[in-house]
Amino acid sequence: MSKERAPPELEKAITAKKAKKEPCDSREGLIVLARLAADGNRYDHMFRYMRRLIAIVAPDGPLTMHERKIFSMSCTILLEGHREAYRYVSKAASESAGVDPQRAEAATEYLELIASEIAKHCTDVVGIIDICFLPADTGPVGSAATPEARVFYKKMKGDFIKYMAEVKDGPEKEKIAQDAFMAYSSAKEDEEQLPATNPTRLELELSLALFYFDIRCLPVAAYSVAKEVRFYFIYIWIKKLN
Repeated sequence: MSKERAPPELEKAITAKKAKKEPCDSREGLIVLARLAADGNRYDHMFRYMRRLIAIVAPDGPLTMHERKIFSMSCTILLEGHREAYRYVSKAASESAGVDPQRAEAATEYLELIASEIAKHCTDVVGIIDICFLPADTGPVGSAATPEARVFYKKMKGDFIKYMAEVKDGPEKEKIAQDAFMAYSSAKEDEEQLPATNPTRLELELSLALFYFDIRCLPVAAYSVAKEVRFYFIYIWIKKLN
């Protein structure tokens, strides 16, 4: 006995449904999902959707400038909660020292947990950048095919290595800080190909100023870099007025 076929209209609907891509399977759908996740303050989901998008697009093709910014935002905002918690608990540990030993000990132990979470996230982000966007010369160029893209990703790499240095001490902090400086230095080599008022170039200079101030404790060097950036921001503002 032959199996009965479904009505043609139903077969057509089933075929169309099978052919239709789910949002999490398309580039456009993942951007929509990432933005929805951000609006709902679910930054862990936002980061997950952008990782999925990168797996689909890179390294065979570049992310658009808009996609790059959303990727960077997903990484940064997700980390910011951890950094804020670290700063708060670090202050609590400092204030409790010699006053409330039990609270100070608990805060110090908790700091280690937060620091490990920060290091894990930063390592994940740096790994994505190295593998997908800044591969070896013999590999695919991915999204780092243009000078602006290279500056963007190298600056981002330097930022996330710097965030790891913020929660380390001693020789380990110095080694990680040197890795961040190397990423920034490499970005500065590429920035020469960009106009002085290019936003990505200016963001790199601001990151470098913060690195000098927060990690190297060199306020004079930080001010020197920031002053030059401020000059270009004023120049852009005047041009817009005219």
